[in-house]
Amino acid sequence: MSILGDFLEVRRVIAVRLMVRHREALLGQAAQLQGAAARMLAASHEGVSALRDADMAFARAMLQATGNVVALSVLNTMARVLEELPMVAQAMYAEPAANTASMARVLEALRDGGAGAGPSSSRRWPTWTR
Repeated sequence: MSILGDFLEVRRVIAVRLMVRHREALLGQAAQLQGAAARMLAASHEGVSALRDADMAFARAMLQATGNVVALSVLNTMARVLEELPMVAQAMYAEPAANTASMARVLEALRDGGAGAGPSSSRRWPTWTR
């Protein structure tokens, strides 16, 4: 597996576990997550650094809502990897539309309790993020 593949696997494992365990707390932060999602969508047209920063802000908002400081520490380390290894960031954010679609699936899964996590949901935004 590549560095990017490993990176994404760790991020997904953490996200899924925390979304299941802290769904209500995350839903309680819907307005903050909506704002972070909007910033990420806007950043998708501003280059790799802007998209990276918006993506990390979105992930931090989710982790802060869960109260899991260890996961937040892991995310901060991952953010450093993206800053210090431009090849990883460039690979991760090479397709901005895929990044925002992935975030939309995360929000749908959160809203729907997992029902919106499939590939068919990747082309639309959840109603509560508009």
